[in-house]
Amino acid sequence: MGHITIRMSGKRNRKRPAFARLLFSLACTEFVFTGLLDLGFSAPKESPNPLPALKMVNAFPGLKFINPIRIRNLGDGSDRLSVGTQTGKIFVFKNSSDVSEKKLFLSVKSKHQLMDFVFHPDFSENGYVFTYYRSGGERAQRSVLSRFKVDENDGDRVDPKSEKVILEIPRSFHFSNLLGTMMRIDVDSEEQGRPYRIPDDNPFIGNASIPDQVWAYGFREPWRFCFDPKTGNCWLGDNGQWAYEEVNLIIPGGNYAWPFKEGFLPFNKKYSRKKRGGMEKNASFRFGEPPDTGAEFIDPVIEYPHRIGVCVVGGEFYYGEKIPELLGAYIYGDYQYGRIWGMRWDGTKVLNNQQVARIYSNLSSFGKDEAGEIYVTAFDGNIYKFEKAPPSVSPKP
Repeated sequence: MGHITIRMSGKRNRKRPAFARLLFSLACTEFVFTGLLDLGFSAPKESPNPLPALKMVNAFPGLKFINPIRIRNLGDGSDRLSVGTQTGKIFVFKNSSDVSEKKLFLSVKSKHQLMDFVFHPDFSENGYVFTYYRSGGERAQRSVLSRFKVDENDGDRVDPKSEKVILEIPRSFHFSNLLGTMMRIDVDSEEQGRPYRIPDDNPFIGNASIPDQVWAYGFREPWRFCFDPKTGNCWLGDNGQWAYEEVNLIIPGGNYAWPFKEGFLPFNKKYSRKKRGGMEKNASFRFGEPPDTGAEFIDPVIEYPHRIGVCVVGGEFYYGEKIPELLGAYIYGDYQYGRIWGMRWDGTKVLNNQQVARIYSNLSSFGKDEAGEIYVTAFDGNIYKFEKAPPSVSPKP
């Protein structure tokens, strides 16, 4: 599989936010520059369809949010947008540049930290919205996946009493508690006393060493994944420890090598790997040791060092109409440095990967409206959109 490594000079910054270690891929919802800047990129020589230089524009100047962590459309044909904040609030508003009013859609309980939310594909009919949040104090923290339902008398508001907990996992730095994995469950069905069903084609069903819910494993601190709507491929950004950030193409049953590798390199000399990806331990590891499934380690498609950025934010594929030159590109970024890149993938290798824009705030997430246009949430409280930059302008490194 083709890959790319990005390198540039600069100072290293280890500051990073506390991001989620648990992602869900729900079977019914799939919740489950004109040319390269001279920054020392290591990129393929052939770059057909180069990506355009972009400028970042405040999409909704009349709105402000406190630490927004996600923007999504409701998928119900209303063209409304929703923004979730780290403080546990989700707002809805009209998708219009002159909008000045946002409505409180849902507020999770106090002392909860919202990590993500998603609308059911049949939201217009069943009114279901799923939230993933961290709950409890520092010592009793747990990860909670819940379902809420829209108030029958107000489509812009969730009934707070409608919460149904789907899955609850105590905080623990150990594989047995499902951390460092991607899970896939069917939330439209129930079985064996659980409020969800495990799909029959999950890759580890019957494997005594890995829970049936797991779809892939070997991640350190994943933050944001998406599906390419054209191919169905799943892409995930995974935060590194000391040296590298990475973007992975996810396959069922895949072993993505943490804690034995960071990016393409061994992470800890206390560990070594055998021929078929088996692990040989010479010292204990505080995050717990994932089981040996006999699977080869899967390298990332993209890695970049902490001289460029220190906290990757997984992105979205662009299939909007406003910027045709961006069509089909995977857009991702870095939380700390605000750099935004575009990547083209032909199914086997990276064709090009280049910086297309930058924002001067902490970049927390990407999302799309119903037309496929991409937006960016940032901790300055704004929501940004892309516009083409003049031909003579390239994004600052």
